[in-house]
Amino acid sequence: MLRPEAFQFVIDELLQCGFPLKAARHRYGCRILQRLVESCPRRQIADLIDALIREAPSFACHPYGNYVIQHILKYGSDGQRGALCRCFCDNLRDLSANRFGSTVLKSVAQFCTPTDQDSLATGAP
Repeated sequence: MLRPEAFQFVIDELLQCGFPLKAARHRYGCRILQRLVESCPRRQIADLIDALIREAPSFACHPYGNYVIQHILKYGSDGQRGALCRCFCDNLRDLSANRFGSTVLKSVAQFCTPTDQDSLATGAP
């Protein structure tokens, strides 16, 4: 396996070209993002994850984007998990009614702190 530093050019290219949002919705691009989230230190991919979190509700209901969001929930920091929960507060009904969104909510239940889970359940960001 390559060292995380070897992936920096991929991260830079994704950010410079505005591709994280397109990659998350792509059949193979979502897998690249998943591997980056798994393999790279949080500080190395913080900007990439921040860009993805801003669009999290739409990714959560997407056939490929939901996997990226689930990986951020699993491998991200508590702060990133909390940011995702806050993004989902206004979209809870849509997420729960969507096949992919409901899977993301299962990951929220599995990986987020009880405080974040309570905030999501009460709809309070």
